[in-house]
Amino acid sequence: MRPMGLLRKQDVLNTVSRILDPYLGHTMAQAAVEAHVQKLGVEGLLMTSEQFEALLERIGSGLTIFVGRDKAKQIVAEIRSAALSEGGR
Repeated sequence: MRPMGLLRKQDVLNTVSRILDPYLGHTMAQAAVEAHVQKLGVEGLLMTSEQFEALLERIGSGLTIFVGRDKAKQIVAEIRSAALSEGGR
């Protein structure tokens, strides 16, 4: 059993990529998520809730360029909700 506050990294990557796909395209969504995770130094199979929130902050900043600030906030909220309900905890 995982301690509270830890998320399965691959589940998070899959969820974020799936939600970003319609906005960025499949390849760009996957590449963006993987690059951000790497830059955050997330290693191993799990990520902390702090790393997850940092990832969302980076994703949101980048999305603002493509969809505007309000829509980016909506997408980040959708990612957060989906990731936490789809196996994050």
